[in-house]
Amino acid sequence: MKLRVISMLIVALSPAWPQGLDALSLARQLANSDTRLGALAEIEALGDRSVPLLLSWTKSPPAEVNRYQLDIGLADAFAELRTAEAIPFLIGNLHLRRDLRVNAWLKVPNVIEDELPAAAALISIGPAAAKAVIAAFWESIPAEDHPAAIFVVARIVEASPGSIPDARAFFQTTLGHLNVERIWAERGLKAVDQQK
Repeated sequence: MKLRVISMLIVALSPAWPQGLDALSLARQLANSDTRLGALAEIEALGDRSVPLLLSWTKSPPAEVNRYQLDIGLADAFAELRTAEAIPFLIGNLHLRRDLRVNAWLKVPNVIEDELPAAAALISIGPAAAKAVIAAFWESIPAEDHPAAIFVVARIVEASPGSIPDARAFFQTTLGHLNVERIWAERGLKAVDQQK
C-alpha cells in the first residue's frame, strides 16, 4: 500500500503525467508478458512524459507486481524511448532473460537481443551506453554478465563505427582475459585426457 501511495504521489507531482492514467495498472500491464505490448504502446505515446515514473520503478517498484517481469518490461520501455538516464539500471540488469530455458548464446544476434532485454535497451541507446558499459565492466559488472556486456559494446560499435574511442582497448583487454581462461581450460582438459 505504501508503494502505491508513493507511485500515486510521483504521478500527481509530475505535471506532464496525463490525468486519469492509472500508474499501477500500467505497471501491472508492463510486468505481464501477455499485456506488455499494450503497455509499451501507451508508454511510446506518452514519450518522455513517462520517463520519471518508469525510472522511479527501477528503485521502488509497486509491491503488487512481479519485480523480475517488471524489470523486463522497463528494459523494453527504455529501449523504445532510448532513455539514457536508465543506463545504470540496464547495466545492473544485464542478467535479465525472457526465457531462462533458452541458451541465447547459441542464436543469431537478433535473437540474442530479443532474449536479453537490458542488453537490447543498451544497444538501442547507442554510444553513450557503450561508453558506460566499458567504464563499468571491470568494476561493477559481475563476471557472469561479461558476455552480455561485450555483446552490447560489439553491437553498438557495429552500428556506429568510430563512435567509441575506447572500444579497441576494451576488446583487446577482454580478449586477453578470455585467452588466459582458454589456455588454462585447455591445460586442464589435457591433464584430464592424460589420466584416461
